[in-house]
Amino acid sequence: MEKSLAGKKSQESGPSGDEQPGVTKRSAQWSPELEAKRKHMLELLEQTHVAAAAPLPEAPPLPDGDLNGKVDLLVERLGQVVIGINNLQEGMSQTVKHQDLKEFHERHSAEIRTFVESKVHPVVEDVVELKSQVLDLTVDAVESFDRIGRLEKKVEQLTKKSKPDDSYKRISFMGLPKLSLDDRVSALRDFMSTKFPKILIKDCSIFYRFDREKKTYEATNTGYVEFSSPAVRDHVIKLIEGDAVQFKCVVGGKTVDVKRTRTKNAADRNAALRKAAELIKGKVGNDADSVVITGLKPGSGDRGVKFKETVAFSQPSGSGLGEFLGDFCDLTLPEI
Repeated sequence: MEKSLAGKKSQESGPSGDEQPGVTKRSAQWSPELEAKRKHMLELLEQTHVAAAAPLPEAPPLPDGDLNGKVDLLVERLGQVVIGINNLQEGMSQTVKHQDLKEFHERHSAEIRTFVESKVHPVVEDVVELKSQVLDLTVDAVESFDRIGRLEKKVEQLTKKSKPDDSYKRISFMGLPKLSLDDRVSALRDFMSTKFPKILIKDCSIFYRFDREKKTYEATNTGYVEFSSPAVRDHVIKLIEGDAVQFKCVVGGKTVDVKRTRTKNAADRNAALRKAAELIKGKVGNDADSVVITGLKPGSGDRGVKFKETVAFSQPSGSGLGEFLGDFCDLTLPEI
């Protein structure tokens, strides 16, 4: 026992004898209760242990004869044995028990756990905050992309509007009969050469509509004549509107109306109404007969598309194509 304690003492004592590197360095981190327990253990280990009690003398042989007077000697010897046992018990009370080591280990583990948690908790909070910031950045990125998309669409619309619109220099012949392209164009040229022989025309043809599904152009029943400038167009229209009898236009035996050609934007707005009506009919299915276009003709009310007296698509005045409302807001107009 003495050698093992002395060996443990020599291992735990550092170069300076009293200080223990690695123990005193961390003593500032112990709780007061744990630090007191540790110091108490070190003091026990550093104490100079009392030398072992002298061995008991051998029991003398029993004397022969009468034992009277020998009882006192026997009692004296038993007293020495009791003293030795008491000294042994006192020394054992000063040794470190397994329960003490177990308690020290548990408190030491709790101290380390508390220390680690105190260091890890701020890191966890930083990670949570970082995650929140990443989510905010993701939301901002989505909103930014959405804004960029809307801006690109507006720029595209402005680019389309910036192109010259030849409709300001044209008159339209509406309601042409179903004749060949050559016959209809020839009839329009004959009308112009007869009624306005001194006015030069720049172009004469038929309007076509592009079918996106079939990828083909389909001829309409409307033709046009284009002049060199909007001023010449307005001059011709005034003459026609001033004398409808003299400037009556007949093609293939059918009288056709002659009017100013709709602007590109006006034509796109009308096309948007018709396309919106098609999309709404496709969504309502069997109730397609309840879909009605309103305001297509001037003075006929607000422009839009109704479904069972509910406005499903609204096209306010101006140059906009309109937007879907209510239960139909998930629909989107294709490129006109």
